[in-house]
Amino acid sequence: MSTLTVNTINETTSANGVSIDGLNVKDSAIVTSSNKYSALKTGELNSKGFVKNNVFCVNYYVTTNNEVPNSSWSEMGGSSAGVNMGWTAQPSTGTTGSTNSDQFGKFGTTTGRFTPTISGYYFISVWFGFSEDLSDGKILQSSINRNGQSGTMDGNLISYFRAKIGGVNNEYWEMTGTVNLDVNDYVSAHVWHNQGDGRRVNSGRFSAFYLGENL
Repeated sequence: MSTLTVNTINETTSANGVSIDGLNVKDSAIVTSSNKYSALKTGELNSKGFVKNNVFCVNYYVTTNNEVPNSSWSEMGGSSAGVNMGWTAQPSTGTTGSTNSDQFGKFGTTTGRFTPTISGYYFISVWFGFSEDLSDGKILQSSINRNGQSGTMDGNLISYFRAKIGGVNNEYWEMTGTVNLDVNDYVSAHVWHNQGDGRRVNSGRFSAFYLGENL
């Protein structure tokens, strides 16, 4: 039979709860001198024994079929900015913690812009699809940008797509990239084509994954 022997277990303050040799535990929270985070949100195991409920991401999909004008960089926005994509969260049932499709709660469905609540590195993934063809020889361009589309290949360009259309039907394209963001930055996607008249985006997705920060 094993025996666990300790000198003292004290409840030092109402904020820290039980204190065992510098480790402070109160209810479901793990507490250090600079951090407190609910243990219920740090991850539970699924039926296979892998950690679940600990993905920090933003995940939205296009639900509105709206037109991208000719020969103009257009932000894939929301109801109040750019081209209205009607962005919708997926999943849409969760409201807090790891059940929420947007851990950060900062993707603007009315702007199409993601603004982080914590600084760090993020992996961004975006794809779109046109419901109408582009004519043979026309150009399609698209980009993911930090703090707006500047039209230049600078440090704010996260990813870029360009193609000369060759008689294909219903164009679909994807862009991915990694970028460091401060809390006053934002990320959004843009589309450009020279069809001559507007072309509608009828599908797409915007995802952002938090990777971490420098030590």
